[in-house]
Amino acid sequence: MVDPTQLHHHPSEVRTVGLVASHRAWRTEFARYVQDHITGLRVRVLRDPRAIDDSIDVVVIDDSSTFLNRESLRQLREAGVQIIGIYDPSEHQGQGQAHLNRLGIADVASAELMASQLVQLIQEVTKDLDEDLEADLAATLAPSPAMSAMARVNGAELPTERGAIITVGGPASLVAVEVAVGLAAELATERGTTLLVDVDETTPILSARLGYRLEPTVLDAMERLYYGDGDLSTTVTEPAQGANGFAPMHVLAGIANPDDWSLLGRDRCTDLLRRAAEQWNHVVAVSGPRLGSMPQGIDRYGASQGAVAVGDRVIGVCEPTPTGVLLALDWLIEARRLRNGAPVWIVFAGRPRSATQRADLVETISREAGSELISGVMFAPIGPEVERACWEARVPSRGRFTKAMKELAAELLPAPAPGRRRRARREQPVS
Repeated sequence: MVDPTQLHHHPSEVRTVGLVASHRAWRTEFARYVQDHITGLRVRVLRDPRAIDDSIDVVVIDDSSTFLNRESLRQLREAGVQIIGIYDPSEHQGQGQAHLNRLGIADVASAELMASQLVQLIQEVTKDLDEDLEADLAATLAPSPAMSAMARVNGAELPTERGAIITVGGPASLVAVEVAVGLAAELATERGTTLLVDVDETTPILSARLGYRLEPTVLDAMERLYYGDGDLSTTVTEPAQGANGFAPMHVLAGIANPDDWSLLGRDRCTDLLRRAAEQWNHVVAVSGPRLGSMPQGIDRYGASQGAVAVGDRVIGVCEPTPTGVLLALDWLIEARRLRNGAPVWIVFAGRPRSATQRADLVETISREAGSELISGVMFAPIGPEVERACWEARVPSRGRFTKAMKELAAELLPAPAPGRRRRARREQPVS
């Protein structure tokens, strides 16, 4: 059996493994292992047999998948795709090893197999991968593949000038999406080209909120960045058929299934946002509500952590209540750590009628968090126009909320002096 630590990588040839969607732990663990350690192998999650094309070299499928029928497997073999079957040795789930063998899948492995061992099995069944995979288990001895890919795209150094990255997160994650949508629409309408991207690994709802298609996703954009020409404009998401409204900004959908969180990661998210800022004047990233670390080094909330860390401006959205302030303070502790103490903006999603209540909320969060950590505090009224926009899957119409977003944009990015406005680098989408 081949030792992954002895494999050599030729960057001109990157092989693709298609992982058929599975709820079992082996898929997440394998995807994370490849992302962290294997530079000559990339992973695509397959949710539909039609997603398998000639770019797939190996398909890994388990015994509980609906893909498993003789016709689909025959088509794969005719296309020259190698097939590896995964089974549950306890036979509590799936149809077992015998079923895989009856379907003609000769290369099978237990779901308890370590991720590194599955890489070795892929090496064995596909002999020409010998010099196309590299496993760097001593990560401290070499730069990460993510950073290496970001350093050069198409063989050229990336330009230093870039647009502004604005990260919108906080404990009130669902309302944070509304703030991100409203802010991105304001920037795109008044300030220049804008990309709104969903990197929330727990509740990726941006596409559903705006009535956009679920694909392409941020994973397709990352694939374009690392293995393609680096042009992210080809991966923006389009409105779904019959969508009600037109958004003035470009949209990049989040992961289609939260189970795919392991394919994101902190470094990959950071690289993606930095690259996007090379193509758009503004990049508004929707991050998740959690920023804490998981035990055993699991990068569970890495995408949100990366978005907060790299953001030129960061907004924490919270409910305008004492409980909302408490949750925001927990979020601010993690944000402070990720940003090395750099301040953030706080947006209360709602506006209490009582001036005393508003003043108390501002005073409490400023005192408890420390005034040096708060760049500013704003109340964004969530009125009927926002509710209607949610029902109709469109950008909110003019009202108190859009006025607040205009004020927020002015606070985050003061307008340049007359005659010095930066010219947009890209055209806005056309309907």
